[in-house]
Amino acid sequence: MENIVVIGGNAAGLTAASRAKRIDPRLHVIVLERLPQIAYSTCGLPYLLAKLVTADQLISYTPEKFEQERGIKVFNFVQVNAIVPGRKRVEAIRVDTGEKMEFGFDRLLLAAGVKPRIPSIPGTGLKNVFSVLSLQDALRIQGPLASASNVAIVGAGYAGLEYAESLRASGKAVVLLEREPHVLSSVDPDMAQIIEFELRRFGVQVFTSANVLALVGQDGLVNGVKAATSLGIIPADLVLLDTGVEPNVDLTRDTNIRIGATGGVAVDEHLETNIPGVYAAGNCAETFCMIRRRP
Repeated sequence: MENIVVIGGNAAGLTAASRAKRIDPRLHVIVLERLPQIAYSTCGLPYLLAKLVTADQLISYTPEKFEQERGIKVFNFVQVNAIVPGRKRVEAIRVDTGEKMEFGFDRLLLAAGVKPRIPSIPGTGLKNVFSVLSLQDALRIQGPLASASNVAIVGAGYAGLEYAESLRASGKAVVLLEREPHVLSSVDPDMAQIIEFELRRFGVQVFTSANVLALVGQDGLVNGVKAATSLGIIPADLVLLDTGVEPNVDLTRDTNIRIGATGGVAVDEHLETNIPGVYAAGNCAETFCMIRRRP
């Protein structure tokens, strides 16, 4: 019986695990996930913070339900620390108990997603400074957010705009700071003007061309944002960083798994890495752009 190990319990990992089991039910497929939850909607996280939805409404499957319906065992609370391709082994630890674990594989899928790109400015280590990538991140923010009146959002991409909308609708004073000349840099300036008008119409303070120099605080707790503008220190009880993400390729260190030019794991047309039997998918992996003909 062939053993398939999947690292990562959200879209790419669970889809691949399900597809493999559907093609050949004889396969022994397991999923390793560091967090308590799997199979949840990351797009719904802004609306969780605004209390428009509950955490349970964002979760499609619990580990128990996934195993019952798909025949795939999910080991959550399991942090993978090392991949040893030569021995076909994965070394891990249970984050809740500290128990060391080891899993053998015939084929391995790395679906570790992304990690936040934290700006290189002073103050990002202060309390009440957050980036939100997972359901666990959003749940951890709920307590500090309940007592915060002024929220500053650094970055006006898709996520930043969604958080601005949701938090303003829940009664928070929201300041949105974007270093580019307009919000949502993926759209044309005339479209961005419409978006900025709507944000301001609903009470969001919008500052563009605002390069954030530092987050400031007192007694270890953030209380303001210093930007390269004439605004001085902008008060903030809580800061959300929407400053981008990068592929989470930490597990490829100390291996010969090749990283591509974009910073993601390099794969072929079958999503196989340069190590036979080791694959990568989702946001940690490169994909091939059919238009530009490059990764």
